[in-house]
Amino acid sequence: MILIGISLTNFVSVREQTDDIQLGSQIHQAKLDILSQQMNEPGGMQFTYTDEKGFLWVYNKRDKLIIGTSPSGEEIYTGNIYED
Repeated sequence: MILIGISLTNFVSVREQTDDIQLGSQIHQAKLDILSQQMNEPGGMQFTYTDEKGFLWVYNKRDKLIIGTSPSGEEIYTGNIYED
């Protein structure tokens, strides 16, 4: 019984690490796409990207901030587009 508890704890930890890695990948892809848009439209002030999972990423050029929201509208990320 103790072994099952330890295994489940480790599984949850691995699952959380996997979710963090996936989110990091989504953030990186969103930043690349938005930077590409910015290069093609240098006069624009706001750029958006919706990824394959339905997350919406909005970049405000003035603030240099990118904000990510989940399909349910929950804010999941806010950060500088030029920093990892």
